[in-house]
Amino acid sequence: ETVEHQRPEQGWQSIQLPYSLRSGDGITGPAWFRVQWKLHCPDHRGDHSELALAISGIHQAGEVYWNDQLLWRSRSLQEPFSRGWNTPRWWPVAIMDTQQVQTLWVRVLSHSPSRHGIGHVDLGPQHAIEALHEHRYARQRTGYVVSAALGTGIACIALVVWLFRRQEKSYFWLGSMQVMWVVYLCTILS
Repeated sequence: ETVEHQRPEQGWQSIQLPYSLRSGDGITGPAWFRVQWKLHCPDHRGDHSELALAISGIHQAGEVYWNDQLLWRSRSLQEPFSRGWNTPRWWPVAIMDTQQVQTLWVRVLSHSPSRHGIGHVDLGPQHAIEALHEHRYARQRTGYVVSAALGTGIACIALVVWLFRRQEKSYFWLGSMQVMWVVYLCTILS
């Protein structure tokens, strides 16, 4: 693979998640994030699917590795990039040795170095991570769908009223504003 796909050996900085790169951070290519865990739990030799990992969003496109195993990759890692900043994701993860440090690697790509970022990262029991994911999905995606549906209804009603009462220009502006709002929400959801 090219140097762009290799994890950096040095130059790591401590950051607080969620994190968004600022233009003065000196990053010119893809950004790598490394999160390490030392698990303090008994060795589970039978079932390795008890833990799960969740990320609230990756700005703009990226790849997620658990230790050295690829968990997920954006559909497009080249321009035009996939946009995953508003899509929470989760994966079950396998722990082979609870005494070893577990490492999450996230490679983030963007058309502009100042647009790299990663959201909240959580590791925990699978049932808790699933519940967290459902909550995040409702907040980050379903809320926009409901708002777009309501905006579409308001736009239709306002524009129909305006068609029958052309002198009432406030209905036209309300309907037009709602149409623009729905277009904006559809852009976020896409």
